[in-house]
Amino acid sequence: MAKHVQIKGLDELLRKVQNLEKAVQDEVQLEVEIAAFRMDELAKQNIRSQNIIGVTSDVLKGQAVIKVADGEYRVVNNTYYSVFQEFGTGARVQVPPGWEDVAIVWKDYQRGNFAQFVDKMQEWCKVKGIEPGNAYIIAVSILHNGIKARPFFIPAFDVIEVELPKRIKEIINDALKS
Repeated sequence: MAKHVQIKGLDELLRKVQNLEKAVQDEVQLEVEIAAFRMDELAKQNIRSQNIIGVTSDVLKGQAVIKVADGEYRVVNNTYYSVFQEFGTGARVQVPPGWEDVAIVWKDYQRGNFAQFVDKMQEWCKVKGIEPGNAYIIAVSILHNGIKARPFFIPAFDVIEVELPKRIKEIINDALKS
């Protein structure tokens, strides 16, 4: 003997749940995109406020958002020396907990030679109104003493790391209420 139960409106309810699921996914993807661009803008604000723009504004220009796939973005700084601004160099390196794996990749990074470093320092001196002849002394000082960390990326990440999960939770809670 077979029993049959029919629930009226079940098909419509299932269709609504499927639509809700898609709507929630779309809203979460949009929120991820917004968060990526917000983090990028916060990093740029930090770059400006700390005056680490670079000789030709290259640190600021290197800050970008890259769309990897739907709902997946990378916030990056493509300026090769931005990591030295972020963590410092030499004895002045400061790596926040949880960022060790990023910092270690750059530990022994070198680009160019000392003469090229001095040339870059001469460019920097000209922009800053410092006698370019001081570039050699400044370069040696940086090699011996390091530069202090001036994080711009990590503080932006820290803000988004708190905001994004809260926003996603709100989206899901709102969807469950309707």
